Order: sequence, then C-alpha cells, then structure tokens
Amino acid sequence: VCVCLCVSRPQPPPQKLLQEHAQTLEKYDWESFDSHNQVNYLPENIFLLLQSVVMACQEKDLESLKVLQVELWPLLTPEQNHLLHLVLQEVLTPSGRGV
Repeated sequence: VCVCLCVSRPQPPPQKLLQEHAQTLEKYDWESFDSHNQVNYLPENIFLLLQSVVMACQEKDLESLKVLQVELWPLLTPEQNHLLHLVLQEVLTPSGRGV
C-alpha cells in the first residue's frame, strides 16, 4: 500500500518513473483489471480503491481523490493515511518533487 501511494503521486510523469515503480503501478492499471491476482496480499476492496487512487492521480482528479481518501481512511494505517494525504497535497499544489 505504501509503495503504491508513493509511486502514484502526480510527479514525475509515468515515463520518468524507475522501472520498478512503473511495474508497481502496472499492477493497479485499469487495463489489467484481473491484476488483483498479482496483488493477492490485499483485500479486493482495498485493491480496487488503490486502483482508483492510481487512476485519479494520473488524471489529477482532486475531487475523486478526496472521496477515495474518505473511503480508504478506516482501512489504512496512520502511516498509509499520511502518505495518501501527501498525495492529495501534491495534486492540490504540485511541488514538482512528488511525495
């Protein structure tokens, strides 16, 4: 969860991600909907919510991220919630450095 949140931030662009980070994001790609089999250590509801976070970050959709944050909040650890908060802050006011 932490790795997914860290690499789903809006910066840098997907083309400039390290290969290992790009591979992590690919696990949550909408095009590979059946990819939950690759991430079987997460409950399906968390996987689908994280998949939505990745998509919202790629689209820089702040409103969707806010809704997802509310849904994810009770399911994540304090550290994971803090990372998600940082992701939202980065979408709101991009620093160019990412999370």
